[in-house]
Amino acid sequence: MNSGYDWALCLWLAAVRLLRNLLQKWHSWPIFVQIIVDPTLYNSAMLLKSGQKYSQFDDFLATISKVRQTASRTTHHRAILKRQTTFCDLDFARREIACIGAKKINLRHAIHGLPLMKISDIFKKKDRTFSFEFFPPRTDKGMTNLINAVTSLKENNPDFVSVTYGAMGSTRDTTLNIIDIIQNKLHLTAMSHLTCVGSTSDQIQMILEKLRLMDIENIMALRGDPPKGSSEFVYTPGGFKYGSDLIKLIKNTGNFCIGAAGYPEGHIESDSLDNDLNFLKLKQDNGADFIVTQLFLDNSLYYKFREFSEAKGVKLRLIPGIMPVTNIEQINKFSELCGCTIPDDLKLRVGHVKNEPESIRKIGIEHAINQGKDLLKNGAPGLHFYTLNKSSATQEIFKALI
Repeated sequence: MNSGYDWALCLWLAAVRLLRNLLQKWHSWPIFVQIIVDPTLYNSAMLLKSGQKYSQFDDFLATISKVRQTASRTTHHRAILKRQTTFCDLDFARREIACIGAKKINLRHAIHGLPLMKISDIFKKKDRTFSFEFFPPRTDKGMTNLINAVTSLKENNPDFVSVTYGAMGSTRDTTLNIIDIIQNKLHLTAMSHLTCVGSTSDQIQMILEKLRLMDIENIMALRGDPPKGSSEFVYTPGGFKYGSDLIKLIKNTGNFCIGAAGYPEGHIESDSLDNDLNFLKLKQDNGADFIVTQLFLDNSLYYKFREFSEAKGVKLRLIPGIMPVTNIEQINKFSELCGCTIPDDLKLRVGHVKNEPESIRKIGIEHAINQGKDLLKNGAPGLHFYTLNKSSATQEIFKALI
């Protein structure tokens, strides 16, 4: 009799799996089908909850209840909730929970084996982090190159990856799409840039809701650059004039980890480094969790910046941002756009081979490697690589440092 019951159970499970696989091809249904057809979704959560007192489990059960109530809503919402509530290996989850012990965890990370998503949580485990930054391309070919670069650099196990905005917020939707791919398809911890440019407070809060639905928990909050050809930032009525105000809104709006920008040479629009450091302290006071610096090519500038920041009461991590100089145009652009000082010895070396692109590239990579080694030797809490969507130079630098 037990044998007959076992056979019936096996046939039932096989039928359920087949039906679920077939129905999940209809993209407007997947989470609804998952909940209705697969009762183990709820039962597994109850099993995990038993004997455990993590608030995340209560949140998880509430999420399932919410899915049942709202399963007829948009496909996007269902897809997002499906990522939060699909179980793949109950035993794996139990092992992860046993290892973590009494610490609170985010359940989806235990289930899927994903990296910690909040950068501030990563800091609790690591004294140094290594991260890569990309920008949103404007063409299909550029998008292909970007995904290839991210995929190539993924093998280095970066602690997080960030994606910028285009000028005047022109690539905002593209940025959000790329962030979604990086975190939810490639399973890398992602940080989205968010600026004040061209947005009111209400519009920014809508963007924050989109990021929350995509499970993005890390934001680099910036004022944003002036329009091309202008030296003055354009304020949007109903929006914000300063990055520190944006940080305050994000902090009050949701449970995000917030990065902010630091300028070792002072912001190009600031009248002094001291005044700029006052704004850095305000960013900390308004809720920033860490600082990533603008690129610099002279390490002494970073060390002075770190010293002066500490004197101002800034206690956040100051992660240095580095980028190799690979052509003459870059040098001129760095100097013009952000006031980046080009060391005399680098200028001289590049000047001697200005008509030899490969030699310039080699010099730039060598300089970045030496820069990175010196920074790490002198206590920098990691490195943030500005990749320019190209993996080869960043790969060479990273592998020489790690």
